[in-house]
Order: sequence, then C-alpha cells, then structure tokens
Amino acid sequence: MNIFEKNNYIIKNSSGETLRFYLDKNKKINYDLYDITNVLIDQYLISDDAINSLSLDIDIRDRIHLIYLTNDGSLFYSLYSNNKWAKKTLTQFDIRSNHYSDLTLRVNKENIHILYSFSNLINPKVWTIQHLMGTKGNWEKINVISFMSPKKVPSYSIDFDKFDNIHMVYTSIIDGIQKIYYVFFNSSTRKWSQVPKLLSEHSSNNRHPCILIDKIDNIHISWLVHEKNKYEVKYMHLAQLGSNRNTWKEEALPPINNEFIYPIILEDKDSIQILLQGNSEILFLISQDYGYSWKLNNILYIPQDIKINIAKYLTNLSTEKNIIKMSQVLFYLDNMKILLNQDFIDYINKYAQLSKKDNKKISMETKGFMTSIDYADNRDFPSSDNEESFKRTKERYDNPNEIELILHNLSDISNNLAKIIDITNNFASQFMDIDNTLLALKESIDISNQCYNDIDRKIKEIIDKDSKKGFWSKLFRRA
Repeated sequence: MNIFEKNNYIIKNSSGETLRFYLDKNKKINYDLYDITNVLIDQYLISDDAINSLSLDIDIRDRIHLIYLTNDGSLFYSLYSNNKWAKKTLTQFDIRSNHYSDLTLRVNKENIHILYSFSNLINPKVWTIQHLMGTKGNWEKINVISFMSPKKVPSYSIDFDKFDNIHMVYTSIIDGIQKIYYVFFNSSTRKWSQVPKLLSEHSSNNRHPCILIDKIDNIHISWLVHEKNKYEVKYMHLAQLGSNRNTWKEEALPPINNEFIYPIILEDKDSIQILLQGNSEILFLISQDYGYSWKLNNILYIPQDIKINIAKYLTNLSTEKNIIKMSQVLFYLDNMKILLNQDFIDYINKYAQLSKKDNKKISMETKGFMTSIDYADNRDFPSSDNEESFKRTKERYDNPNEIELILHNLSDISNNLAKIIDITNNFASQFMDIDNTLLALKESIDISNQCYNDIDRKIKEIIDKDSKKGFWSKLFRRA
C-alpha cells in the first residue's frame, strides 16, 4: 500500500465526471478524465514544465484552479473553464536561498488562499508557513507561524468554518520531540493567532495531523504517535456546544494493535469517521455523537495483489457534497476504471469473496485427490486442509481488532434484538386493543340489531291494530 502522495488529486465535478491529477515520471502534470460510470475517457498533459509541487481546488461554477511551482521557482496559476486552460505567472520564488514545500490552494467564496512552507538553506531546521490571500486580483502576503522542524518537510492541514475562518494544525520540534500545534486565521481581522495551542502532550513523536470542521463547526483532529516502533492513532476535538464548549478534549479510541501509516478523518451524514490504512487492512472507526465516543465499525482486508492509493479529494457532486465532507480519499485503478468511496469498498469485498471461493475450490479438489489416494492405498494421511483452516481461523480470532469488531457486532445484535422484542410487544398490545375494539363493535351491532327488531315489531303491531278499525273511522281520520 502506498503512503499518501501529496501531488495526487481527485476532483469530481457537478456532472459526476472524475478527474485525476498526478505527476508522471518526468515530474509533469497529467490528468485522466473518467465519465460518470468511472470509465476512463481520455488522458491529458497540462504543461511541459517539470514541477516541484502542485495544488488544486474547484469552485462552485465547476472551474478548476491549479497552482504549481516549477524547478526554477516560478509559481504559475492556471484556470480551467469551458474546456480550456488559462495560465499566468503569479510570482517568482527564491529557490537559490530557500526550500519550498506543502503548496496548498483553497478557493473560498470570493477569496483565493495559497499557503506554503519554506526554510532557508543556511538554517534548514527553521520553517515558516506563509499565506497569500487574493481578493478580486489584489494579493496580500501574511506570515502564519515560524517553528522548528527536522530537515524533512513538516506537515500541516487546514479547513474552513462557516465564518470563513481558517483552522490549521501543524508539526513542530520542541526539545527534540515532534509535537502537534493549532493556530487559526480570523477572517474579520485578516490575522493569524499569535500564540499556538499545543495539542499533543505525549513524549513520543507525533506525525500526520489531519483536521476536519463539521457542519456545526466542531473541530476534529487526528494524528499518529510513533512509539515503540509502531504508530498509535490519537484524536481531539473542540466542541462549539455543550458543557465542554471551546475546550480541547482528547477522547479515547478503540485499541488498535496493528501498525497504520495514515489517518483519514471525514464526516458522513451525522457521523464522524476515521479511516486507518495499514499494509493489509483498513479500519473504520466511527463516532455518532460528534466525537465524544468511538467504536470500531468495520475492517476491510486488502488482498496482496491490490494496490491501494490515497489522494486529496474535492467534489462538486451535490449527492456527495451535501452528505460527505472529506479531504482525502482511498482509490484503486482497475484497468480502465477508477474506484473510490463505496465503489472501492464494494470491489474489495467482492474481490476477497472471489479469492476465497477460488481457494476453497482448489482446497476441495486437493482434498478429493488425497481421499482417492487414501482409499486406493488403504492408508491415513493428515488433513492439511483442516490444519490450514484451523490455523487461519486461529490467526483471525487471535487478532485483537477482529475480536473488538466481533464484540461490537454482538453488542449491536443484542440491541437490535431488544428493539425487535419491544416492537413485537407493541404490536401485541395494539392487536389486543384492536380485538377489544372489534368485540365492543360487535356488541354494539348486536344491540342495534335488537333495537331494529323491536322497532319493526312495534310498527307491525300498529299496522295490524289499525287494519282492524271500521270504514267510517278511517274515513274521518283522513278528512
């Protein structure tokens, strides 16, 4: 499985078409176009420039914004509209004195935000994050923060709230330990906070911070802690409502015993989810109370011959945009198709099931062949299939993640059974009420029928009595 590639982008426009942007082996920008069924239509080369890094975004009018930094320090801005690319030079970076990285572009309403980090080649451990903000053609440069970081490129992650404020988490070295910090940009004052908030109190190195602002402006952050040659996932949130309002709080996550290399945090309907990708499986953690409690929701096993990739993800498709918010996505390239989100999960599950069927078929054929040898030679052979099956079963249920998932599933089944019993009892009560109502109705009908019979009898008696009177009495009554 690949580690996250920063120059990999997937964009879905409002029509449902998918565009995958990437760098080829010559560091040139390419993109593949897929139709609404995720089938490859065409492939394009955007520019002959060999580049250092790139970033993209899509606005509400389906225009694609692209910035990229070339090896000579030129920062280009390109706009894709009406099936055409327009390009201009935005600025020139001093690559002889500085090293630039983490190029990030975000289009938010009428403002264009470009962020990047750079360090001086003389003192490469001191990094500065800068912010270029463009409004109607006017650009402003703002320093975000300066901090210490190792020679390798530091990482940061940003997101916007509904008031257009920018929230950022980044890594910095303090006393030889890599820690996670938080700062924010106030859109009204157009200034960044001057005092960073330390989020990671752990004595081990912290990496890969990822931030998400949900639909009610709660802030969610996840990252990895490197300890004892393995990674442990951590989670914090800043709630906007409740007793813990505006207070950072770390929440416990289900115990994870395998090594994972990258967290993806997302919002899906009314739940917050963390996807953890490892070498052979993907774990799905879920919270349905905006981050206060978490459980292991699913485990997706990745076959060895399936190559999974990660890309930054942007969507204008209304059926996705109104339900899901995510900044990264897992995807798989299957010949002429690109599979992501639920299509990706369905394909992996189907592939795994087919592999199991093929393995079972081979196992049954081998078992039949061995049985025929046993019968012919009248000798007993140990069943290697049974031993392998027992070994696989034992390995599976020795896996703490599997046990945790089974326990959660059993708990869900128990809760569902309780709900079914309540529904059944409710139905029984309602049917009893219906029976009583029908019985009362029957009694009412019987009483009514009796009343009708009595009325008929009285009418008949009156008619008979009247018929016995004389002719003159009848005549005078009519007169």
